[in-house]
Amino acid sequence: MKGKVVKYVKGKDGVIRGVIVLHKGNYLERPVQLVCPLEIRSMVKENQGRHKESTEDNDDKLKKRPERKAAKMAKVNIREQLKDD
Repeated sequence: MKGKVVKYVKGKDGVIRGVIVLHKGNYLERPVQLVCPLEIRSMVKENQGRHKESTEDNDDKLKKRPERKAAKMAKVNIREQLKDD
């Protein structure tokens, strides 16, 4: 059975113990042990109204974030150290 997880069910201790799954219009409650995540690609709507399948290249572009200031400083320090040697 394939479905979409729409809600997490937490126990009294706050730990997620189950999920509510939407399957063919029905909501089913399942324990976490019986749920297996699948990587299913979704259709991304373009500005022109056409649909295209998302690709790994698009996913990589979305995941990129700006370089942290600490990382930039570290690169500068490493270059300076290498020049001295």
